Amino acid sequence: MKKTVTIFLFSVLMSVMLSVSAKAEELMTPSGIYYSDIQAEIEEYVKECEEGLASVEVAVFDGNKTIYNGYFGYADMENSIVADKETVYEWGSCSKLLVWVSVMQLYERGLIDLETDIRTYLPDGFLTKLRYEEPITMLNLMSHTAGWQETVYHLEVTEPKDIDSLEVALKNTEPIQAYEPGEHTAYSNWGTALAAFIVQQVSGMDYVDYVHENIFNPLGMEHTSVGVDFSDNAWVKEKRAELKSYMIMEDMSESYGSNISYILLYPAGSATGTLADFETFAKAFTCDSCPFFEKSETRDRMFLATTYYGESDIVKNCHGLWTYEYAVQAMGHGGNTNACSSMLQFDPASGLGVVVMTNECAETAFNNGIPSILFGDCKEGEITDASEISGVYISSRGYPFGVLNLFNYIGSGVFMPVMKTDDENTFNIVGIEMRRIADNQWIQDNGNGTKIFFYETYRDGKRVFETMSTDYTIDPFYWCKIASIIVVILLALASGIIMIIKAVRRRKFENRIDKSIFLAQIMQIMLGITLFVLLSVTSITRTFVIIFCLFEAMIAFASLINATSLIYATIKSSDIKKYMVVRNIFWTLCSIFTCGFILYFQLYRFWS
Repeated sequence: MKKTVTIFLFSVLMSVMLSVSAKAEELMTPSGIYYSDIQAEIEEYVKECEEGLASVEVAVFDGNKTIYNGYFGYADMENSIVADKETVYEWGSCSKLLVWVSVMQLYERGLIDLETDIRTYLPDGFLTKLRYEEPITMLNLMSHTAGWQETVYHLEVTEPKDIDSLEVALKNTEPIQAYEPGEHTAYSNWGTALAAFIVQQVSGMDYVDYVHENIFNPLGMEHTSVGVDFSDNAWVKEKRAELKSYMIMEDMSESYGSNISYILLYPAGSATGTLADFETFAKAFTCDSCPFFEKSETRDRMFLATTYYGESDIVKNCHGLWTYEYAVQAMGHGGNTNACSSMLQFDPASGLGVVVMTNECAETAFNNGIPSILFGDCKEGEITDASEISGVYISSRGYPFGVLNLFNYIGSGVFMPVMKTDDENTFNIVGIEMRRIADNQWIQDNGNGTKIFFYETYRDGKRVFETMSTDYTIDPFYWCKIASIIVVILLALASGIIMIIKAVRRRKFENRIDKSIFLAQIMQIMLGITLFVLLSVTSITRTFVIIFCLFEAMIAFASLINATSLIYATIKSSDIKKYMVVRNIFWTLCSIFTCGFILYFQLYRFWS
């Protein structure tokens, strides 16, 4: 009996020792999770966040080996249709990686020089809104430093009949060049679509055909579409019609139905397909022999830095691949459409990667939270300079020029108010913590998966916060500009009330001064109404912009003429009372203010 027990205990001990030894030799993620525990960690995380779940699909891989696939939730919640291997999702901006891989292929073949002026590859006169002589290169397009402001005109349509060719869409939506090339990072869908058009010009193939022949077919990606209307893959088109999209947040849940729209600048965001194909594409970056390129040196070149944060050695962009700060620096791209969100990230050093796909617009918990499980928290360093950073910052991905200049100060995501807290290393951005983790380095954590890395630097004496895809520059006069907008609204309301009172009392114009004051009030009301219209419109067309700007120019001109007339009439009047002089001066200043407001915010400038 003793002998049997001894043998049993010895066997158990050996089993435990072998298990521990095997575990010690097992690969671990940068966050410290054993590969064998990845499934449990992800599934536990999804369970914790299931209240915000419509559907999410996840694939984790190492090189060419799949470690884990997971399918959660419903592709159609109303009809209880579960998400599975045949569910398709829109890639959103992850589609841009198809453009950059195509560019690098043509670079490898000697057909594109990454540092040559892109006008070399475009039809004569194609770019009509350049403001700087400095050439724009393909590297500028890949790192989003070409200098273009955000596009003004709507980039999506809901009817196939309204779809334009890529060339026509680019011409119709061309934004003005707001910055000198290399001055700012300003994320640009238009710039990426322009790079895809260059792929067409150089290769002599339609961009959709090029991607299928040079990327999808070699990789065996049979269940992915890249065309604007899914017409390049009938199976994907049918499956996409079955998918429903949702917006699910802590205090609300809304179904958008199929929510299919057609992105006119489609290379920047129209790829749609299954998780398996998305994973296959991602693996191609990390497997031993990269199938994208004939030479390993091309992938090595693609992984080299094209931009850095400030004057540091922290890489920001690598030939179209964004970098993400974790315990290691990962590479990849995120994507978002009206219907779906996606994420592709990998560690180029180890080959560990992850792809995430959801049918929720602007989803963050899974797209950002799951990669964090694998790659860990951003490294923290020594803090020797606790600078004071409070103020309001304006994004370079905005509208420095033109009729939408106003949105720089009231548009969601364009301005960033940074406020003090009791901790000198912690600030607040609209209720979200921004914490200093090292000199010049900050992390903004929204508590729901998203952690944004900020780098603090200076340009021309102004503090700038660089993020991965845009720069934020401090605006010391922000509150003055907001005050001017409020004044416009109050003057419009006051003018309306005064005119109503006069109408009820049936007051008549007794002289030229009364007529000038009446006209000043009309101009105030018109400016207030047009501002309301501008802020309310959801789809901005070229016709709307031209009419709006001409109308604003008319208001500015009429206000200036009226102010001059009011001053002249006041001076010429011999028996005018003192209170009338004050009144006249007030409405004169209001007219001048109206003109100045329109000029300052460029509400007349339709050509930008």
